[in-house]
Amino acid sequence: MTLKAIDKFTLIEPFLRKEIHLSTIAEMKGINLRTLQRWVTLYNNKGLSGLERKGREDKDVYRKITVEIRELIEGLALQKQTLTTASITRYLEKYCIEQNIEPTNYYTVRKVIKNIPKDMNVLAKYGDKAYENLYEVIMRRESRHPNEMWQDDHSLLSIKVQLDNGKEDFPWLTIIMKCGKTTIAC
Repeated sequence: MTLKAIDKFTLIEPFLRKEIHLSTIAEMKGINLRTLQRWVTLYNNKGLSGLERKGREDKDVYRKITVEIRELIEGLALQKQTLTTASITRYLEKYCIEQNIEPTNYYTVRKVIKNIPKDMNVLAKYGDKAYENLYEVIMRRESRHPNEMWQDDHSLLSIKVQLDNGKEDFPWLTIIMKCGKTTIAC
């Protein structure tokens, strides 16, 4: 279980206020005494931010492969024709032998492929239109010929009008758009 900085502070706070000894806290909470001593030192040196868990600096950095090999794996995985992880690994093994580089194992290849963003995968395999349909905020429609596409919208107005027969009713507002021009009809 990973504790947050405030939780760590709450545990060592009685010691900092000189109410209880660290060994007593360690015994009561089941935490190693050396860990509590380290937390006190970190808090005294850096405050609450010293108790925050530090992330790995090498996160998403592959230690066993070069940038060139990672880009080669990504390039093979992003081809239109989907290749299996095993076939990419075999291709990479041949390439590494030719280049006199240590071959990369299947699990590293799988990890690189898994970390390729989904949007990049859609763009590479299915093209611009599929990418736009899934990830673009604004939906764009294009027409090849005039009058090929019309768009309309209907909205019930919140005013009452008197009809010819004497009854009152709420009117509808209809807007029809054609090739950049707008026509309003009621």
